[in-house]
Amino acid sequence: MTAITAWLVQTTRIFNWSRKKQNKFKKRSLRIPPRQQTIIKMKDIEGYEVDEIAKITASQPEAVRVNLSRARKKVREEYIRFTN
Repeated sequence: MTAITAWLVQTTRIFNWSRKKQNKFKKRSLRIPPRQQTIIKMKDIEGYEVDEIAKITASQPEAVRVNLSRARKKVREEYIRFTN
């Protein structure tokens, strides 16, 4: 299980969702591009700073922030769909 998958499972358990709903949310949330998955994992799960992520991924800090914002937005949109 990847770190992002583990994070999604933990998040869905907090809301006491059924296993079916958890899996559905996880599948949809994992549709984000691999680079965004890597960046959100490094920032939100592993605790790296934006500058560190930029060095590791050979990106500019602004590109990291943009990818992080897009990834969070997609996960947030999926969460909203599931809670409405």
